[in-house]
Amino acid sequence: MNARNELERLLTLVEYGRLDQLAPAQIAEIERLLNHDPALAERLAGRIPPLDRAARLAPQPSDDEWQRVWNNIANAAAKAPAGTPAGARTGAAAAVPPPTHSLVNLWRSAAALAACIILVITWRALGPSLPGGQVRPALNAQIDSLQVFGDRTGIIVSAGDGEAFPVIWVMDNEGV
Repeated sequence: MNARNELERLLTLVEYGRLDQLAPAQIAEIERLLNHDPALAERLAGRIPPLDRAARLAPQPSDDEWQRVWNNIANAAAKAPAGTPAGARTGAAAAVPPPTHSLVNLWRSAAALAACIILVITWRALGPSLPGGQVRPALNAQIDSLQVFGDRTGIIVSAGDGEAFPVIWVMDNEGV
């Protein structure tokens, strides 16, 4: 393919809005040619890419609908508080949140961490005191029977020797 045919192919892609099919080097070459050739620049100057298929199938708003939208924007801008930035009042640009937003989140996280630490300290200081300071199984306990309520069954499993402790299971009677 010669250079003129390649240029025509690239310009056709630009005319039809298919810039995603161009490599960055091809876009740079087209820009260079458009800057140095007024005839090529004039060819693309008034060209508006056609709407894609989905946009052509969707109903387009009428002039009255557009006018109503712009009137709503103007009314909202007129009602904006005095401290609102001018760009946000006119609808030219959305207001950018202040950079302190991330600091607020940081302070919330720090406050939550501090609350957790205080809770642990308070629990240790004021919580129930355990005999000997720890929970351990009662090895000398003898369990003869277990009373359970409802449609449940209690089972006591013990190894029988002095070192093991009994395990108590309470299970629902499903399908019995």
